[in-house]
Amino acid sequence: MIALRFSHIPYAVSGMAAMVYYGYDARPYKVSMLCPEHTRENQKCWAKALGMLPIPKRHDIWGVATRDGMLRQIRVRFPYDFADMHVLKVGRSAVSMLSLAGLADELARTYVNELKHSDQDRQENLANEMAWILNRIIQCRMPEHRLKPERIPHLIQERFWLPFSLAYPEVVPLFAKAGWGIPDDEWS
Repeated sequence: MIALRFSHIPYAVSGMAAMVYYGYDARPYKVSMLCPEHTRENQKCWAKALGMLPIPKRHDIWGVATRDGMLRQIRVRFPYDFADMHVLKVGRSAVSMLSLAGLADELARTYVNELKHSDQDRQENLANEMAWILNRIIQCRMPEHRLKPERIPHLIQERFWLPFSLAYPEVVPLFAKAGWGIPDDEWS
């Protein structure tokens, strides 16, 4: 469904739905999508033309009726750096999805953004998700998911790394095992 509805623009499935694809045990209530900023206005028109329903008071969420009669939510965000995200084509329908490295980087961005206003439980959840992603990278041993600096521009920044590594030192060794050579004293 997603590959067909979004086939005419660049996109990437992200968030919990992407984690579930890679084996995370959860039932996401929405699918999160990332698209380039320049597609924002056009998407409103084609979403309506494809029968997607706007969700009141949420300009970033659309409802999609599925074959089983359920209304599913699709949240679309437009990051300024979409072109730099590490995206893979996956499955038989070649859905565009963030790689595990891309998910780790997006999670690092979220962690930094939420440090200012989220509670400890939310930060713990993000840390647990990061640990799961890193362990999955280590387990799958696929080069396209390994952490490399060009795939993780937010993760390798000091504004993520310092608060995260101080709060969750037990997760630190996983970054190296997943492919990122942690710098001793140089930061982006």
